[in-house]
Amino acid sequence: MKKHRIKTSNLTVGYHNNNEELKILSAINFELKNNGLYALIGKNGTGKSTLLRTLCGLQTALSGTIVIDDKTATSYNALALAKKISYVSTERIPASNLSVFELVALGRQPYSNWFGKYKKEDISIINTALEQTNTLHLSNHKIQTLSDGQLQKVMLARALAQDTPIIILDEPTTHLDMENSVAILLLLKTLSQHKIILLSTHKINEIIPLATVLLLVKNNTLISGKLSDLGIQNALKTLFLDEILNFDTKTQLFYVKNNKLRPQK
Repeated sequence: MKKHRIKTSNLTVGYHNNNEELKILSAINFELKNNGLYALIGKNGTGKSTLLRTLCGLQTALSGTIVIDDKTATSYNALALAKKISYVSTERIPASNLSVFELVALGRQPYSNWFGKYKKEDISIINTALEQTNTLHLSNHKIQTLSDGQLQKVMLARALAQDTPIIILDEPTTHLDMENSVAILLLLKTLSQHKIILLSTHKINEIIPLATVLLLVKNNTLISGKLSDLGIQNALKTLFLDEILNFDTKTQLFYVKNNKLRPQK
C-alpha cells in the first residue's frame, strides 16, 4: 500500500488586503505521513479554516511550502490535486435542482467526465458512500429540501465518492446532533485506517479519544503531537480561560471548573 503525506515547511497563511498581507498563522511546520485521524483544534478565529483551505489549494499560501506526497502542492494541476485531496466545508452550497445522488456523483468527476455519464464502478462507489453516511434513503431528494445536518452528511458522502487518499474536513459535525456526530466521527476513525483524515472541530472531548495526533493552533502558530506528549497536554491546559474550563490529564477531557453550570439555589 502506497503511503501518502502532507508536509508543511515554514508555512504562513492569511489574506491579501489591497496591497498588504494579513498573516493569520505563521511558522507552521508539521508532517502527516501515515494513515490516521488528525484533529486540528483551537479557539474560534484562530485560522483553522484558513489553514485547511490553503492545504486544499483553495487559497494561496503567503509564504512557505506545502508538499503532497512527493511534490509541492503548487505543481499539481486541479485535476491531479482532486485525485489526492477531497474537502468538506460547512458552507451552504448554492441553491440548485440537484438530487442528493447527483450531488454525491460530482465526487466521481475527476475519474470520469463532466457530462454525468458514470460507469457501474462509479455507481457502486456513490451508493457505498451514501450507505456509509446513512443517506442512501435521501438519494432522490432535492438538496434544497435537506436540513443542515442532512446536507453535512451528504457533503461527506461526496468526499467519500471522490475516493482520495487524503480527506480534509472543516467542522464536519457542526450541524449534527450528538448521535449523528459520534457516528460520523467513528466512521472517519474507521476510514483513517486506509486514509489520512484531517479535520477541524470544536467538539474536543469527542475527538480526543479518537485522534491519532492533535494539531493545536495557539498564539498564531501550530504545535502537533500525540496526547501523551507533555507539550500538547500543557497547551491544552492553557487553551481556554482557566477560571472557566480546565483540562484533566487523567481523564484526558475538558471539564467546567467549579461547577459553573450548576443551577443556582
